[in-house]
Amino acid sequence: MIRKLKLSAGIERAKFNMLASRQYEANLSRMADITRGMSIPIIFFFQPIMYLEKNFITKHEKNNWGMADGHKSYVDAMQKMYPVFEESVLSLNKLSGVNAYSLKTIFKDFKEDAYIDEAHYTARGNRLIAEKMSEILDKYCK
Repeated sequence: MIRKLKLSAGIERAKFNMLASRQYEANLSRMADITRGMSIPIIFFFQPIMYLEKNFITKHEKNNWGMADGHKSYVDAMQKMYPVFEESVLSLNKLSGVNAYSLKTIFKDFKEDAYIDEAHYTARGNRLIAEKMSEILDKYCK
């Protein structure tokens, strides 16, 4: 059904985002159902995405991202899609035992390079993410 949607109009993009997030939510719920009986927790992290929550985009990040080279449509799509997915998955915390955490604000006030391109992090960016994930995961190891 998702493949049949035309993605050229805003309303159709919104419908696609909603359908895709519901499918994603259903898949996570299935994983939680399977692992619940084995006492294995599902722990899900939303990654930070540049241009969503980073207040200080460095010159290096902006140049490597190539906003002038057509990436603006990707940014626009992520700004619309990410909150839909995030809300959907975070709601699973209460409904099915999926332990979901958002890391989207981890670079909010970070003034150094956190990204080497639109999806990959610098060594410093990876370290910040790993430290936060470790802090959260420690709760499940006790």
